[in-house]
Amino acid sequence: MKQKINQSLFPLTLFLIFVISFGMLYIKNVGPKSLGDNDMHLYNTYLVASGKYPVSPKFNVEKSNFSVKKMQVKVPKNVAVSDGQDGSYEKYVMSPFKTDPNKGLQYISSKSSNTTPTKIGVRTQYPPLNWGIQALGFKTGSILHKSVYTSWQFARVANLTLFIIFMMIAIILIPKGKFILSLIGSFPLTVFLASSLSADAVNISVSSLFVAYVLHLRNKSLNENQSIKLSQMLVLGAFVIVFFNLKVAYVPMLILIFLIPNYFYSMRNKILSMGASGLIGLSSYLMWSHKYSSILYGFPNSHKNFQFLLHHLFQGIFATFVYILTYPFSVISQMYSDYGSMLIVVTLFLISFILYTLFILNHSRFSSESANYSTNQKIIYYWPIILSVLAYLMVMFLTVFVLLATWTKIYSGGIGQTYRITDIQGFQARYLLPLMPMLATVYAVSDEYVILSSKNSDQMNLSIKKVILKFVHKLRK
Repeated sequence: MKQKINQSLFPLTLFLIFVISFGMLYIKNVGPKSLGDNDMHLYNTYLVASGKYPVSPKFNVEKSNFSVKKMQVKVPKNVAVSDGQDGSYEKYVMSPFKTDPNKGLQYISSKSSNTTPTKIGVRTQYPPLNWGIQALGFKTGSILHKSVYTSWQFARVANLTLFIIFMMIAIILIPKGKFILSLIGSFPLTVFLASSLSADAVNISVSSLFVAYVLHLRNKSLNENQSIKLSQMLVLGAFVIVFFNLKVAYVPMLILIFLIPNYFYSMRNKILSMGASGLIGLSSYLMWSHKYSSILYGFPNSHKNFQFLLHHLFQGIFATFVYILTYPFSVISQMYSDYGSMLIVVTLFLISFILYTLFILNHSRFSSESANYSTNQKIIYYWPIILSVLAYLMVMFLTVFVLLATWTKIYSGGIGQTYRITDIQGFQARYLLPLMPMLATVYAVSDEYVILSSKNSDQMNLSIKKVILKFVHKLRK
């Protein structure tokens, strides 16, 4: 472990310098209510901190531009107050040194001592695990008898602290690609989310830690005398359960477990252990969802959207794939229209920069190592990239298709009459951040795995031949 820390000192130092300095700037200059989906993050943090999840929750459909079925709960007036809330957070990400003009109003409204219970609607479409650490910070502030505003700040510091700890462990653990994780963790949008009440910070750090752990086990498999330990299988199982109880859209990332070679972690054990963990994770998510999850109905008559998609499923699937493929170009074409578009362009630029750098650094190695491989061997060789691309497409498809069904008005008349089906609405740059750690899987491409896989395959074939010969010999007797 000491050697791993020494190898990680430089990327760790860079990460800590940027994330702590910019994180403190965001906490100081930007109010806790200046955040995308701020009401969801604020109220869920409070609900988890105060244990307000009722035994028999009541829901109500709140009519607005987008009708949402929300859980109805009672909270103190100074928690429920919405004065100063600002959902257009992108401008604050791009300007960390500027003071949020809404901060003063947020401070004054939350400073109030009015604790009269008032009923509010809370969007609970994600499990409470997303706000566990924020709730711990808020609860700490409450125990210390701090104001609601100060307790929100405690929650932000707690979120940033957990993010830093998880990212540091990931940077130390990953065999190669430490600077990729350091760069992703230091990216302004990532730091902003980590220093806010957003649940996205947990998703980014957990996905980084998961990718690092899988690549760590893949690297350990190069030692032929080792096989996976029970404790390591349990850690992987815990990741499976956690992914199901954060944001289900990122569950396809779990296929990266198949990067761990079969000679180290057999296919049978993968299916049995990860399948059992998946059932636990899915069951717990479905039970929570059935009782507590709110539902986004979209706009009025949104059922017509679902009706259209049922009748034109392949058209909807095709529109989703077209959107995914053309998304970068459509964003670039309108990059100067608003802060949101600019932030997406900057995020895409970071991804493109990492990809280009990885290509330049590894192109000659890939070409020379795989030059004489057969098709099967090339699949084994490029398996990390193949699985990463597949996971990326699956996550993107789930996310975009849900946005098509619930957030984009595609129905404007009778069946067959569509309204801008390819112009899918609601996608944000932050959805890409938990996927970015998969870029580090490029460093998992190595001819050592092809050699070991071939060797173990030959040994397996030899064992099978011996068993068959022994069986034939007994039959002859």
